[in-house]
Amino acid sequence: MNAEHSAYALHELLRHYDIALLVGLSKAAGKTTVLNALIEASFAKGYPEPLAVTSIGQGGSIPETRLYPGMFAATASGCLPDCDFTRKIYHMTGINTSLGEVAVVQALSCGRIRLAGPAINSRLDGLLRYLKEDCGAVQIIVDGAGDRKTFAGTGAGAAVVLCAGAGERAFYMEAAVQEIAHACRIMSIPAPPECDGNGAFTQIDGALTIEAAQRILEARINNGGIVNIAVSDPGKIFLDPASLDKLEERGLRIYARNPVLLAAIALNPEPFAPTEFIGRMREAVSVPVFDVVNNG
Repeated sequence: MNAEHSAYALHELLRHYDIALLVGLSKAAGKTTVLNALIEASFAKGYPEPLAVTSIGQGGSIPETRLYPGMFAATASGCLPDCDFTRKIYHMTGINTSLGEVAVVQALSCGRIRLAGPAINSRLDGLLRYLKEDCGAVQIIVDGAGDRKTFAGTGAGAAVVLCAGAGERAFYMEAAVQEIAHACRIMSIPAPPECDGNGAFTQIDGALTIEAAQRILEARINNGGIVNIAVSDPGKIFLDPASLDKLEERGLRIYARNPVLLAAIALNPEPFAPTEFIGRMREAVSVPVFDVVNNG
């Protein structure tokens, strides 16, 4: 599968979700590359439905995203003077950022825009609702901020694409594979079962660290030696693979009140050999893996 076909395949996988959230495992994970590939795939296929794009916050340099006529974009007003396309300001949201109030614009011609959306997830939820209900966007693609590991605010119907690469493991492919696989494991933490015979849940609103988990285990071993913990979302889990294995062996069961629907991994293979890296990644995880830059 070549890079073009890979982008089409990823787009087809995501087409039936209201929201596609691109989450970076680290900075420079290739989120904007994936965003642009999905936009190009949509318009190359000639899909007529309105498409909208925005981002979670902004940090450092803000890369450009290409828009096509009819598309909606939500970005800080401070980014609009740099746009090189004809546009209509559709709505001023009242959401303030360091780059100005977030505006919803509709593209009337092709061009490029820098996306700098809400930095607070609770404001993102309202913006996504507006893009869907008032603008009629059939799908909204959200470019997550670099190293953003919180997923609240996307609501039901959101599919997450984990954008990942070598990160700090640039010389060790196997270490990179294991890191990405562990991130998938955390992001796949399920919702609490409606009826559980192993006792009540310990609710955690903050971070679940190894220290916090051990304290709960020591204070509360119930029938069968099972301890159920419910975090708000997978982004609150800060456990390395060895610690998570050990805690589960001791009877810890972790659930997420706002679980994530992990739809795919979009792999940035540099500096590894693309075919080998994507092959190893597919062996290590159960979700589809794509490379929209090179192959796969």
